[in-house]
Amino acid sequence: MLVHARIALCACLFTAVLSGCSSGEESAKAGEALTIRAENYRGSADYRADIGASLIYWSGREVVSGKEHRGTIKLNEGTFYIKKGEMKGGRFEIDMKSLTVKDLPSGDGKERLEGHLASDDFFSIEEHPTAEFEIASITGVDTIESANALVTGNLRIKDITKSITIPAKISINDQYVTVMSPEFTINRTEWDVNFRAGFLGTAKDKVISDLLTIRLRIKGDNPDNAPAGGDQPTE
Repeated sequence: MLVHARIALCACLFTAVLSGCSSGEESAKAGEALTIRAENYRGSADYRADIGASLIYWSGREVVSGKEHRGTIKLNEGTFYIKKGEMKGGRFEIDMKSLTVKDLPSGDGKERLEGHLASDDFFSIEEHPTAEFEIASITGVDTIESANALVTGNLRIKDITKSITIPAKISINDQYVTVMSPEFTINRTEWDVNFRAGFLGTAKDKVISDLLTIRLRIKGDNPDNAPAGGDQPTE
């Protein structure tokens, strides 16, 4: 299996540690990019991501007012590597151009906010139209609500790659795999998304939280035994 060439390699492996947030979300702390070896996937079956049945849900908020915006992002493509009923890895290309705001109606600030999020203030989408997550390891757990695994991997945004560990509920059969996560957060400033961040000296009532809340619903189909049709995610 080919490993994405832009994944940064380092000599020392670092696994991000999850710590509970006061809101009940999990914080996926960023660490150094991990080495992901192609032999991890040898002999596995490739379950292809069902783009129409997969979504990334996001939300961000102002710290003082609590004002929140939320939306979705789609995948361009993705592959789960499955061997003997277990997930061994995966790689997913995220379509940043699909970033959509869902809490505002069209003509009432929706398009303006989408344009701002696409700008250099945030995700610089013209220069960086894709992001990527590549799985390095999966560890089974039974101590996190709505999750049966911790998934560690490299997240690339704006050509900056950091490792994170996220909680997920993974289900696998001979037709498809689903990965659904409870809400977790990442610190956007780790990927140089710094607009109105507190450390810049932003006025207190204008600060946007560094923490971006994310929830995943990703489905992959076994091309050799795929079910007919696919469920559409609820937005």
